[in-house]
Amino acid sequence: MKKLLTFILLMFSVLCFYSCSSNELEYTEEQDLTNKKLEAVANFNKAFQKEFPYLVLTRASSVNVEGEAYDSVCASTGRKICKDLEKSTDLLLTSFSITEEDIIDAFNDNHDLQEYSSIEELKCFTALAIYESTKTRTPYTRATTWDYVSCIGLGQTTKTLFDMPAKKIAKFAAKKLVGRLVPYVGWGWGVASAAYCISRL
Repeated sequence: MKKLLTFILLMFSVLCFYSCSSNELEYTEEQDLTNKKLEAVANFNKAFQKEFPYLVLTRASSVNVEGEAYDSVCASTGRKICKDLEKSTDLLLTSFSITEEDIIDAFNDNHDLQEYSSIEELKCFTALAIYESTKTRTPYTRATTWDYVSCIGLGQTTKTLFDMPAKKIAKFAAKKLVGRLVPYVGWGWGVASAAYCISRL
């Protein structure tokens, strides 16, 4: 009987040990993933902040023009921002497990994107959506987690956007970009308008 009791206790201890180790491993992997995301966001933030003087300059220029000229300035601004942010965009999307295939699928699901936008703009716009959703999440507190984003993800909480699966983030960004397209202007306008808003310009 003593041997049986000792054996049961030993097995219970082993199970507890493996259970704790497994939980610790899961926590570490989850924490590593979060840290990689935050590093990519910080990298994107640095790149985005470097664009601020250019955004100020183009915003000031666009105030003095109207109609097609305004649209043209915005489209040109958006294209330049996408080009300048390309490396940090790719890093950010990768850290959120968003693949090129996810972006292409989201792009192909929207006829208007195919006609008036580009894969580059959708990638850039998706990165801006992620970036906006993380701005109010740092530091992580219950108060900031439930803040509402106000530029790209109108009506969405930062928690909702940050925790979305990769494919859903791409589809979400595509849907929001469609709402910003200006037919016949050329791609870039959606990115510029989002960037101005995020920069509070």
